Amino acid sequence: IVSIFGTGFGTFQDSQASRVGDTACESSHWTSDSSISCQAAAGAGPALSLVVTAGGQDGLAEASAQFSYFAHRVLSGHPNNSPTTGGIIITLTGQNFGHFDLSPVASFFQGSKQCEQTLFISDTSVTCRAPSIFSRNGNVYNMSVANSVDNTVNINGSFVVLLDDFRITSVQGSIPTTGSSSVVVHGSSFGSSSA
Repeated sequence: IVSIFGTGFGTFQDSQASRVGDTACESSHWTSDSSISCQAAAGAGPALSLVVTAGGQDGLAEASAQFSYFAHRVLSGHPNNSPTTGGIIITLTGQNFGHFDLSPVASFFQGSKQCEQTLFISDTSVTCRAPSIFSRNGNVYNMSVANSVDNTVNINGSFVVLLDDFRITSVQGSIPTTGSSSVVVHGSSFGSSSA
């Protein structure tokens, strides 16, 4: 329940209504000329305006009187490692992803490398098809989730993905001590593109 304070809400319960952003409150209860309570509907987003309708007129709250839903957080994921070539499905679990599909986007590097595909499962779960990532600076990466309503990311709640270390399985050819020769190195998890 959100308590909204202001002036001019009326001297008795009439047809007062309230909303958070563009979404009507599930119920509004007049308390006084300066107070109304709102049962906020499920939603997402920061800094949403609070609006009270009384006597057929809308009253918009001041900028300092805005409402924010809890930010989403990534708490864990499975599996917690991926080959550098990507393609595996990682299930991220967390909080406040939304009670309906808000087009989430899971990503690595605080949003700079998006998953190939992110699917909304529930308020506590999304899936990510891991992108190919070539590891230059170690092999530990934070994952985060943003959505179409609230593009902020809670980095403290990020999930860490370990990329598989590359492995050399064989080498074809030899190099003379004078150099200037090529060899072919075979293995796995070298990355999906040249860097």
